[in-house]
Amino acid sequence: FESIVGISGFEDFVAAVTVVLASRERAGAADQPIAVLVQPLIEPAFGGVMFGVDPVSGRSDRRVVSAVHGGPERLVSGEVNGSRYVLDPSSAKVLDFDANDGPALDNTDLRRLLTLSERVASVFGGPQDVEWAIAADKQLWLLQSRPVTTEIRGVPRGPIYGPGPVAETFP
Repeated sequence: FESIVGISGFEDFVAAVTVVLASRERAGAADQPIAVLVQPLIEPAFGGVMFGVDPVSGRSDRRVVSAVHGGPERLVSGEVNGSRYVLDPSSAKVLDFDANDGPALDNTDLRRLLTLSERVASVFGGPQDVEWAIAADKQLWLLQSRPVTTEIRGVPRGPIYGPGPVAETFP
């Protein structure tokens, strides 16, 4: 169904609801009732995605946060890369950081994101990929959550070998 954001004024509101209701036909549900969700629009200072496990390695002892200025739409669509943090959830230590074209989040925001990651994992019964936003007043918003799409491989034991040449790593 159609989604419309940034409505201002009653006439625009009525027009937007009409468009949403009309979108039933495109969905093949013209004769079915639908609900129209109306909610306030958040204007985030920062937004992004947080992965409940490392999306590349599957390590469950890492959280990966990607952040952009404004809402997360440009990040999710691939338009920008955003800044990227790899975090140790037990200590909130930043293990790796790439600024790219995104903001530098402070330690307080990173700890709050880690807490959010723990809470959604607890509520939904496992690690989640979370879309989030932080408003100008520092309010943290959970926009959506879904189970991780990465195979969870746990915490590595023993030496961890890098991508170096196999002949030199294992002579």
